[in-house]
Amino acid sequence: MIARRFALSFLLCLLLPEARAQDKSAVRAEPNPLSAILQVRASILPDARSRETLGPRREGTGVLVRDCYVLTIGYLVIEAEAIEVTEIGRAHV
Repeated sequence: MIARRFALSFLLCLLLPEARAQDKSAVRAEPNPLSAILQVRASILPDARSRETLGPRREGTGVLVRDCYVLTIGYLVIEAEAIEVTEIGRAHV
């Protein structure tokens, strides 16, 4: 039993450097997770009930969950007339 474990460990040690070399060639650059954070701006309808308390223009952040889906806090976009989403520090998206 011990000899079998030792033999298996020994084989894994021999194969591991080769597997690591293969992994390095297959590694691709992962995108920066911070690039998923977006700036969200909203213009609120003139007759919106929340306009008095939250203001006519709101600004905050959101997270790109997948293409065309941005997760943000509800009060930022509630009763919005227009919503503008941009990458932080970049041009409009």
